[in-house]
Amino acid sequence: GDPGTPKPWFQTNYPGNSAYIHAVEHIAFGPDGFLYAGNGARTDAGLTTQDTYWYAGGETPITACIWRIDPKSESPALEVYAQGIRNAYGFCWNDRDEMFATENGPDTDAPEELNHIERGRHYGFPYQFANWTRKAYSKTPDPPPGLKLTLPVANLGPDGGFAGEPLYSFDPHSGPGGIVFLGNDFPEGYRGTFLMTRFGNFIRSPKDNVGFDVLQAKLRRNDAGTYEANIHQLLSPLGRPIDLHLSGRGKVYICEYSRATNSSTSYAPSGRVLELSVKPR
Repeated sequence: GDPGTPKPWFQTNYPGNSAYIHAVEHIAFGPDGFLYAGNGARTDAGLTTQDTYWYAGGETPITACIWRIDPKSESPALEVYAQGIRNAYGFCWNDRDEMFATENGPDTDAPEELNHIERGRHYGFPYQFANWTRKAYSKTPDPPPGLKLTLPVANLGPDGGFAGEPLYSFDPHSGPGGIVFLGNDFPEGYRGTFLMTRFGNFIRSPKDNVGFDVLQAKLRRNDAGTYEANIHQLLSPLGRPIDLHLSGRGKVYICEYSRATNSSTSYAPSGRVLELSVKPR
């Protein structure tokens, strides 16, 4: 029969027409049954100049954050679940219902991030990137008095940009994207770890081909109770991998955006969907 005219279930909006409008990048149902959405920044780094093409006059209370919405509500209200997240391109939950999100950084050379997302926390944007104590730009705004900022997951290497000191969390401009948690369907060595894509850089010169890969992250809590990770490059080079999906027992699908495997490629054909699967015993 005729399904009729679709009716919007939830709508919201905010002003802005800049080149940095990131909008909603990822949506997923959480283990609590709520719907989560990552809504990116509408600026590069929170600047509030009059140049609206580039900076759109700053952020709003519902940008650069993660939303939570009750899917059972007929008139759903938007809850800002966590703030200070420039562009949460992907997020997922581990087997303890803890949420983790990748985050794309600004045009300046700040590290890209992996964040342990907890309700009510602020993850720095636009006031702080990674563990930097300096401002990303001279006009980067100061944080409000008393605001507590949460650091990203520390990368202890050996890959993903690690160079001997903890990195919070990846090479600048590497473009972390989709992320999945591997559960009991996967063998020892993979079980209980995360996989994440890195789209590859646009900003740096062609010699700086960071990203274009899939990383594996093994996380653990340190003595301070915060998460740190050992990061290993699992697959490289890939054609601008943009997302990951779990489907079927012991299977991961990698979604490529194109076949460009380095930043010097100006044109490339459409990407592929690749399957990784556990070998049957």
